[in-house]
Amino acid sequence: MELTILTTSDIHGYLTADSYVEQTEKTAYGYTRAVSVINEIRENTAGEVLYIENGDMLQGSPLATYLQKIEETPQKIIETLNAIAPDASIVGNHEFNFGVDYLDQAIAAAEYPFLCANILRNGQPAFGQPYLIKQYGDIRVGVLGVTTQYVPNWEKPEIVEGLEFGSALAAVEKYVPILKADEQCDAIIVAYHGGYERSLTTNEPTERLTGENEGSAILNAGLPIDALITGHQHRKEVAVVNGIPTVQTGTRGESIGKIVLDIQKDAKNNVKSYELFDTTGVEEDLDTKAMLDELIGLVQKWLDQPVGNSDGQLLLGDTFKAQKETHPYINLLNKIQMEAMGTDISAIAIFNDEVQGFNKMITMRDIINNYPFANTLANVKLTGKELKDILEHNSNYFVLDEAGELIVNPSYLYPKKELYNYDMFTGIDYTMDISKPVGERIVTLSKDGQDIMNSDEYFIVTVNNYRAIGGGNFPHYASDKVLENDPREVQDILINYIVEEANLTSDASVNYRVKI
Repeated sequence: MELTILTTSDIHGYLTADSYVEQTEKTAYGYTRAVSVINEIRENTAGEVLYIENGDMLQGSPLATYLQKIEETPQKIIETLNAIAPDASIVGNHEFNFGVDYLDQAIAAAEYPFLCANILRNGQPAFGQPYLIKQYGDIRVGVLGVTTQYVPNWEKPEIVEGLEFGSALAAVEKYVPILKADEQCDAIIVAYHGGYERSLTTNEPTERLTGENEGSAILNAGLPIDALITGHQHRKEVAVVNGIPTVQTGTRGESIGKIVLDIQKDAKNNVKSYELFDTTGVEEDLDTKAMLDELIGLVQKWLDQPVGNSDGQLLLGDTFKAQKETHPYINLLNKIQMEAMGTDISAIAIFNDEVQGFNKMITMRDIINNYPFANTLANVKLTGKELKDILEHNSNYFVLDEAGELIVNPSYLYPKKELYNYDMFTGIDYTMDISKPVGERIVTLSKDGQDIMNSDEYFIVTVNNYRAIGGGNFPHYASDKVLENDPREVQDILINYIVEEANLTSDASVNYRVKI
């Protein structure tokens, strides 16, 4: 039997190709483009087709934020997927951003199964079921779903309270024998909302081996699996490792993964093909788009609501320049965070390429695009020495090219853009010298004119909850350093501040410099 496996991952609520930056424009991506490809393959494939949606669907776009804040339900996202009818959906880490109740609403509304074998409550799978068996005549295909175990490192403790996050590898090792022996599966597909921790060609580590990503370990475990679907890293990958085809499809529907297996009863299965379909330029699926047009109109109207005004100096312009020597926009966001948390040191990142700063008239669109995540704020207790170490880690963001010019470290741009893992501080003064090796790059660090480079004095620093408990693999940030958490989302803090102030003025003072 020939089985075609299709997958998408990390759509992040970008259900259509409508732009939320410029209302009249279209983006090159969007789930409706992916759906067109899925439907075409379904219609033109003689054998069986199995479609797996691999997680991180409920959060990440202005549409997703609108549904959470205004309608308070993911119902319309799930209705869209019900119409497309995936065979299964995997629980992604961002599915937890709006709370467990929100995720439970999604699972209850779905007409397809959610799979997650390694997140437990009272020893049992907490969300959906661990696996799915598809029967095709006398052929049985098992689909096992697992999720990155690293969720507690990003979420507030109350969100994950009572849940046990186990290793994805351990869950695969537990369930594959069950699927093979007890369920008599002729083929086993592992769908993992997590990524690869090693190179697919050399098997050398490509990141710190924290357990966040275990895709390579699964491929190298010697288990009788026939395909591995991955996600989470927003990479576009396709390969065969140890005879196992594996794919990762990027983000926002920019590509579709396709693996074709020839499954033999009581014989060795064969890999016929494995590839990625780029959806750029593919027309949106009209039926799906029609389902969403009214919702898109409501979202765009909501985004155009005026919130406040500025003096016109808060547009970022040159992002790289701002990262080197601050900008009024950076100063403003840090000021808002410090006022919200009662501190005098704060750090903020420019999260992605869509962050543009604020226009003279500030709309909801500006705020959501500038701060796209459902983060909250936390106060962290750090010594001067620890701040210095954090800044040294931060300095990895910069390198010198062959001509000796300052550039962004390619590891922050490929295979995934990680602008969000470079922080800019307000409340301390510091200088980075990128001509020096990491560990020696912070050449000045002071607070209120006093050198704190080697200080054991403690300072209270405001950062978002992702960073506060170790997101981005920074040193010293950890849950036991957190003094206080604020339950409000940063988006709401920004909205409330701008509404109250009405007319924002800019602060062009410079407190950090990056030199060579």
